[in-house]
Amino acid sequence: MSNFSARFFIFLIFSLCIFGFSHESDAAPLTVKQGEVLLYPIYFRAATSVLFGGVKMPVFDHGNRKYALIAVDVSKQVGNYNLRIKEGEKELEKRVIQIKSGIYKQIVTKTAYKFTTLPKREQDAVVKDKAPLVALLAKAVTETKPKLWKSIFRNPLDTITTTSPFGYKRIYTNYSTTHQGVDLRAKIGTPIYVISDGIVLWGEGKALYLEGPTVVVDHGDGIISKYLHLSKVLVQAGSKIKAGEIIGYSGDQGADVQGAHLHFAIKVGNASVNPLQFIKEFQKLK
Repeated sequence: MSNFSARFFIFLIFSLCIFGFSHESDAAPLTVKQGEVLLYPIYFRAATSVLFGGVKMPVFDHGNRKYALIAVDVSKQVGNYNLRIKEGEKELEKRVIQIKSGIYKQIVTKTAYKFTTLPKREQDAVVKDKAPLVALLAKAVTETKPKLWKSIFRNPLDTITTTSPFGYKRIYTNYSTTHQGVDLRAKIGTPIYVISDGIVLWGEGKALYLEGPTVVVDHGDGIISKYLHLSKVLVQAGSKIKAGEIIGYSGDQGADVQGAHLHFAIKVGNASVNPLQFIKEFQKLK
């Protein structure tokens, strides 16, 4: 190889290392199911934002690498969506991610949705009681706090046994609902642990109609965890808590609750995702 060719080859390799091997990835589309998350590694240290389907996704550092948390709502339409990694307005990488059906089952009941059977005055009271929490959640996902979580997300119980899965649709005679969390077996009084560091959005106070005594935690980056149907709540709104702290004890309170359990849910921005799959995805980083 001539000196010129050798110098050119070295310059080419150096340029590729600095500027990246491709502005637009030609790799086969990645796939992710409705209601699931994907940790996408970012190889550009200068990256400042990641957009998926035009929506900004959380970006965080772990070890010596950046990751984007791609979150797909349980009801997101299937199809191909562009993932764009940017530095300011400059696009560093573009890739297609395919959203596939989560294939969640439907359960048809011959009864009316309990809330709709309440007198109008009681319905209004239920909505009024929950309005402050709805407002807090809306603010938490639109005015996201910086990353608060520090440890890899953990499970909220020592033993995980699912009694009602994530994502199924219950069809009543006059209404339908999607199960946006997972029900976990937990006899009354079982300790409930917060899954990572954060700030309590909702804690001690008046129990909600459907949810019963409830804890909601903001982990920053638009990540919210919820713990419903508790028998006792140990934390107050505004409290800073660390991963693994006991935030309450399981119970059986709330409308339509059939037996003691923990209803556990996670939202990333406006996307409701399978909380157990979310935790498993993060635990791959260990």
